[in-house]
Amino acid sequence: MPAANVVLMLLCGGSLAGHAVAAKTHFRTIGRMPPRAKILVLFFAISAAVNLAALAVATVDARRLVVAATGYGVSLGLFGWACAVTRAAPLTVAFSRDIPAHRQVKAMYDPMNLFRLNVNIPPA
Repeated sequence: MPAANVVLMLLCGGSLAGHAVAAKTHFRTIGRMPPRAKILVLFFAISAAVNLAALAVATVDARRLVVAATGYGVSLGLFGWACAVTRAAPLTVAFSRDIPAHRQVKAMYDPMNLFRLNVNIPPA
């Protein structure tokens, strides 16, 4: 197997493992995990297997290696940043029925006019 494929498989596996560990340790749930959230976990595992299998047989040139490595790095960086921002009030797991501990009270944009900063949202 070419070295570029091995590098991408390691990056892909590391990125997916990092997302899985961060999701398991960061998101909170009350009681058992909701069944629909378990379905998401199943699809995540299937997607990981498909990605790794595709990388095992793909032909990867230098340009694709750089683009893919950048994509994996950026996705993991954004997820890590989101976890850091919400560390004080972790988000609830998808499809849970508990009340979120986190509420958005300020926004950088007005949903009705995406080109104007929104200064009309009152502070919490």
